[in-house]
Amino acid sequence: MADFPMTVRGLSRYTSTKERKDTLTGLAEGGVDVVIGTHRVLSKDVKFKSLGLVVIDEEQRFGVTHKEHFKKLRANVDMLTLTATPIPRTLHMSLSGIRDISALNEPPPGRQEIETVLGYREDDAVIAEAFRRELGRGGQIFFLHNRVTSIESVCARLRGLVPEARYAIGHGQLGSKELRAVMETFRAGEIDVLVATTIIENGVDVQAANTILVDDADHFGLSELHQLRGRVGRGSVKAWCYLLVEKHKPLKDHARARLKALEEMNHLGAGFGIAVKDLELRGAGNVLGPQQSGHIAAIGYDMYCRLLKLTVERLSAGEGADREAPRFEETEAGAELEIGLRAFIPDLWIGGANERLDALRALSRAEDPTELTEAFEGLVDRYGRAPKEAKELRRLFALKLPLDAGGVRHLAWHEDRYVIQYTDAVLFEHLFAAAASRTRTQLDLRRIRPGVAHLVAPSKLEGKALQAVSWLEKLILEPPGGKDH
Repeated sequence: MADFPMTVRGLSRYTSTKERKDTLTGLAEGGVDVVIGTHRVLSKDVKFKSLGLVVIDEEQRFGVTHKEHFKKLRANVDMLTLTATPIPRTLHMSLSGIRDISALNEPPPGRQEIETVLGYREDDAVIAEAFRRELGRGGQIFFLHNRVTSIESVCARLRGLVPEARYAIGHGQLGSKELRAVMETFRAGEIDVLVATTIIENGVDVQAANTILVDDADHFGLSELHQLRGRVGRGSVKAWCYLLVEKHKPLKDHARARLKALEEMNHLGAGFGIAVKDLELRGAGNVLGPQQSGHIAAIGYDMYCRLLKLTVERLSAGEGADREAPRFEETEAGAELEIGLRAFIPDLWIGGANERLDALRALSRAEDPTELTEAFEGLVDRYGRAPKEAKELRRLFALKLPLDAGGVRHLAWHEDRYVIQYTDAVLFEHLFAAAASRTRTQLDLRRIRPGVAHLVAPSKLEGKALQAVSWLEKLILEPPGGKDH
């Protein structure tokens, strides 16, 4: 900003008392145009004369309360957040259309992928080899151990493994001057191995450091591991990231999923994919509250996204989220069927709960019989021959397709008839008129009251729910080849 009439100041714990006082006064009176600071800018004594723009770098390091703090200062403040790994809540808001998102996927010239390796923290040979390979090409090493109480003993162990290296320790409990001295010495190349806590996660750019080892990697979140991996490989030299776990300690499912995702997504620009995976693992949080992550157990994430999308589309179109508009369940959720089929995905066929949920989503998204067949055949190809319950589930989804198109909300079998609730009388009439015409059948369809009708089955089907399903299928499902066959 040197060529512009603007005053730029910094604000952090390293700022002297006089500079801090001058900066705070300038912000309150309007003499300071831009302040670049740490969390210190969130303090109560920081007041702005006319705040217009907030740029948050490394957004994942700030909580929702922090970000909302600026909006309280001024209602129409513009906000730009920058991050390689957005927190689930922020990413979900962007994907849902509540916030705009722009992704930069092209890496700097010469940047290479970071080789990610899973290993055991007890494997001294692997650790020593990683150290000596980096030292042999004149590089530097990060060793991350996130416990201050035992960091000294870990450093002593590393000294025993590779005594020719020069070591230093850095963590947040050091004094500001002492920590700054350690980091400056490391940047100057006078230290080969920096044994540190997660204090190095952000803002550390040492191009000579191209190997990082993360101790107890299963204790970290997915986005945090990606940020730590990003401390190396910041030049044109090939970089290595070792994720170390205890050899005889069973990993929890989520920890295993995080490490597997990080190992697989090591390509340049993988941050967005990792953030999406983090969203899947942790949930989307609360759009209207401070929660950054969490599970929407009551209705499921897929339904939550569809509800939110519909509301956003209404508000964007200026319709408002009023009660007079058709409810989502009446327009999108589809027909609910109670027809006596044992239709579900057995865990003996698809073991994981998340995988079963993904399979249900794939079937429910089918918009015509061809898509449903392709989705089901894809599951068979992946998991093997489908059991009877899964085949019955396919029948259920096949029945839903014409019923959804006919405006049917609920269909249930009661001894000798189907009780049907519908939302659109015209679509409903057309559905069963077409069925009667195609099958040349005289239907006993009785309208009980607006929105409710009874479809009486032939007397031979009384009390026979499964046979009644076959009758209904012949009635409303078109045979292969269409109406003319």
